[in-house]
This record gives sequence, C-alpha cells and structure tokens, in this order.
Amino acid sequence: MTLQEQVLNQIPKKKEDLIQSQIKNAKSILLRNNLKLTAYTLKSISINKIIPSQNNEDYENESSKHDVDVFLDVKKGLIDLNILRLETFRPIAINKNTMKIIDGNHRHYALKKAGETNAYVLLCKTQSI
Repeated sequence: MTLQEQVLNQIPKKKEDLIQSQIKNAKSILLRNNLKLTAYTLKSISINKIIPSQNNEDYENESSKHDVDVFLDVKKGLIDLNILRLETFRPIAINKNTMKIIDGNHRHYALKKAGETNAYVLLCKTQSI
C-alpha cells in the first residue's frame, strides 16, 4: 500500500472528496488539451513508470520540496493528520496511453525524493474531442 493510500485510508470521510477533486482537476486539464476522460482506475503503480509532464522549476520547486518534507515526516509518524494539507495525498492523475502526468507532478517528485517506490494514481483513459 502506498504512503498516499495509508494516509487516505485514515480519513475515510475525506478520501472520496479528495479523489473526486482529483478527477475534476484531471477533467479540466484534459479539456484544455482537447481530450476527455472516458474511464479511470485507481491503483498503485511503480513510480518509475510515471512520466512527468513538467520539468526544471515547474517540477522541482519550493512546493514539491515542501511535500518531500511532509511525506518524510508522515513516514516517521511526526505529523498529525488533522493539520495536513490533504491534497498532498491525492492520487496522481496519469494518462493511461502515455503514462504522462496529467496532474500531480509535485507529488510525483516528492514521493520519489521521499524514497517511495509506488504511487497511488488515477489511471485515466482519454479520448480526443
């Protein structure tokens, strides 16, 4: 089970809201790229199979570095789940056809830097519009 799933499973009342907010974000981003979400699956996959869609300071910046610290502190049991920015633990939206990140580049960076080998993802099947 991924670190993201571990945290989300501890807050079942918020888990579905966070997943739905990720679906909404993915749909919006896909629409801007003339794609639509036709289906999705929530699953854990190897972090190395995921291809970032951003690079340089858009991928590694203060926000993503902060998320590294959050993931490391959660792994150590040092953070109270009641005060976390829960969006940090949403699944990463991935285009199933390309394995590129739709939404979640900072989370991907942070999980890799925190030593995680798997990520909880929203694997999105898309279609051109």
